[in-house]
Amino acid sequence: MSNKKQIIITILFIALLFSGVVITLIRFNLSAIPEPWRLMLWDNLTALSITVGLLGIVTYFLKLSLEKPSSSPVTALSIIIFTYLIIRPFLNGILNTGYPAYLDTSIDRLTIRIPMDGKIKVAWGGDKVNQNYHAEYAGQRWAYDLIVEPHSHGSQNNEDYGCFGKAVLAPISGEVKSLANDQLDRVPDNEAEDIQNAYGNYIVIKPDESEHRLIIAHLKQGSVTVKKGQFIEEGMPIAQCGNSGNSTEPHVHIHYVALHEANENLYMTGLPLFFKSKNGPFMPVGGYEKQNGINVPIGDIIEHKSGTDD
Repeated sequence: MSNKKQIIITILFIALLFSGVVITLIRFNLSAIPEPWRLMLWDNLTALSITVGLLGIVTYFLKLSLEKPSSSPVTALSIIIFTYLIIRPFLNGILNTGYPAYLDTSIDRLTIRIPMDGKIKVAWGGDKVNQNYHAEYAGQRWAYDLIVEPHSHGSQNNEDYGCFGKAVLAPISGEVKSLANDQLDRVPDNEAEDIQNAYGNYIVIKPDESEHRLIIAHLKQGSVTVKKGQFIEEGMPIAQCGNSGNSTEPHVHIHYVALHEANENLYMTGLPLFFKSKNGPFMPVGGYEKQNGINVPIGDIIEHKSGTDD
């Protein structure tokens, strides 16, 4: 009976070790896998990696309890692989690893007008996770969060934030494909909630000459002035900045996505999004750093200029 159990555990151990090697190879080569398979793998890789890693460690110790300890290279390699599988999903921020899609290989991209007038600070934006936490998520790979002074002061009153109620202007000409306008503006706090409509009030635009979508989110309740199916011109007022949806303080969230299925809620992957300037398209960066125990935004300040953006 003991021998039979030992054989079963050994087979399971080998299967898990093989799975671990395959998962590791997939992780290192994700960028070479075409969409939508890359997105589906990315979405499931974390749970799969941790599960195989934990089961591998448990199986290793079960195997160890039924046979003499071994110091073979395979044993050492198995421990390294299983440990790597468990901890790797938690290292994206430390390793500055975003979703494996890259600017230099992304053919589809969009250049738009800055969606508000005046001086705008980029809270989150850019290509790297430390500048843009969205970069870790496939659908929001090159998203921006834009804020206006005063900001980041901890008030629980939306009117105390410079962005709240500020006019949001159409970043590009196109057709309004969908929108929401009835979501409540949240009380500002340090923790975003996992609510059903994470975007809150939003507008989805299909830019002219593009099959993809531009999404503008967290708009003020009742401020959306456009309708589904309406064609809008770049620069026209379309809403106001708010604090609806999964938002900690008033800001404008914007990102550009590709649709890989007929159902627009499935397999969306982020595409590079740039702003216009007199020197050509540019991608400003965001980021935060701790100052006197408080997280302070240190991103670029951008401003729309008449006739162009700078």
